[in-house]
Amino acid sequence: MIIAYLDKNPKNIGINEQRAKIEVYAKKKRFTEIMYVENSDILSVRNTGKRGQTILVANMVCLGANLEQIKDSLLVLNGQKLNLISVDEGYEFSGKKSEQLLRGFQMAVDIRSRCNSLFMKKALAEKKNKGGRLGRLCGAKNKRKSLCELNKDFIIQALKSGMKKSDIAQTVGVSTRTLFNFEKTLSK
Repeated sequence: MIIAYLDKNPKNIGINEQRAKIEVYAKKKRFTEIMYVENSDILSVRNTGKRGQTILVANMVCLGANLEQIKDSLLVLNGQKLNLISVDEGYEFSGKKSEQLLRGFQMAVDIRSRCNSLFMKKALAEKKNKGGRLGRLCGAKNKRKSLCELNKDFIIQALKSGMKKSDIAQTVGVSTRTLFNFEKTLSK
C-alpha cells in the first residue's frame, strides 16, 4: 500500500490540489491502493508507514519550510527505511539513492549558510563604507544591546533572504528573543 501524505500547512498548496497531483501521478504509475494521511507534520507518517513502504507527497514543501527542515525530515524517513516520492519535482528517495540525495541536501544547506554569511558580511561592509556605525550607539547608558536604525535595515534584508534568525541575531549582537520581538513589531 502507498501512503499519500497531504500537508495541512497553510504555507503549502491546498489539500485538494495536493490530492489531485498525487492522484494523477498514482494513475500514471498504476498505484491502486493508496491511503491518504492528512497532517501538518510529515514525521507523523513514520508511525503509519512500514519499512520499505512508499510515501507520496505533492511537493518538497510538504517536508518542511526550508532546506534544513526538509533535510531533517528526509533523514528521519530514511532512517525508518521509508521510500519517498515528491510528485512535483520528480524526486525519488529510496535506498542508496536517498543517501546520495541527503548528502546533496546537506551540501545545499551548508552552501546556503555560507552564502548568507557572505551576504551579511558584504552588507555590513557596505554600511560601514557609507559612514554607518556598526554596533551600539555612542552614549548608550546601559550595556543591554538594542537594535539601532542601521541594524534594522540589515535585519529586514536578512529576514527577507531567508537567513536563519539565530544567525541574524548573532551577527547583529542581540538575543533571538529581541529579534523575534522586532519581527513582531514589523508585522503590525
